[in-house]
Amino acid sequence: MQQIRLQYTTNYKIFKIVDGNRKIDEKRVLGIMDSMRKNPKMVVPAQVNEKYEVIDGQHRLEASKRLNKPFCYYVINGANIDTVRNLNNHNPRWSTSEYTNSFVKTGSTDYVIYEAFEKKYGFGHAVNISLLTGAVGFHNRMLEEFKEGNFVVKDLKYAEKIADMLIEIGKLYPGYKKRSFAIAFAKLAGLPGFDINRMISKLLLQQKSMVDCTNSTQYLQLLGEIYNYRARKGTILDVTSILYNR
Repeated sequence: MQQIRLQYTTNYKIFKIVDGNRKIDEKRVLGIMDSMRKNPKMVVPAQVNEKYEVIDGQHRLEASKRLNKPFCYYVINGANIDTVRNLNNHNPRWSTSEYTNSFVKTGSTDYVIYEAFEKKYGFGHAVNISLLTGAVGFHNRMLEEFKEGNFVVKDLKYAEKIADMLIEIGKLYPGYKKRSFAIAFAKLAGLPGFDINRMISKLLLQQKSMVDCTNSTQYLQLLGEIYNYRARKGTILDVTSILYNR
């Protein structure tokens, strides 16, 4: 096991920020500076690799620079951007956009697609993942896989098709971006024979029936009832096969 030795320096120029790490958060830097002033004896060492790339502590480095305080660090040989992500995998201070930006910077095509899709449609993280992976539901493991760099886009054209439909539905139902609604709608739209124009026309006839629900199962049931309203025999869309498939 490598022995850890704390070191101090004011030669800030020797340090580099790891490509793919999150951007400097000004509020966090100011908070660390305030803490340094109030507790000058309390030192939290940063982690760098043998190339002096900062793995954990870039905000502390910036705060030390501004206050002209010695920067405390220790060296871990071989640490890299994967180490950064692993350190922050269960840290709420890393947001979805920071993980996305990190993988985009290191050239992951799937995360580049994710970022563009998110900017284009404005859906939440869970909806984006569900649509881009072609999942019929959503589970927390998807979030962990995204953070671990294992996110894979299954069918972009299909995801865009469903997203475009949701945008149209949004003209009639303001809750169209809700995770439970979007996932329920994606399930319905994936059934053979689904017609978006019919869905919209039925919503226009029953717009007052389109109310907020507590979960995707309720939304799916409601959407099915609206879609099949006054439908002729043989044109009814059977939602029972997917009703409880979460």
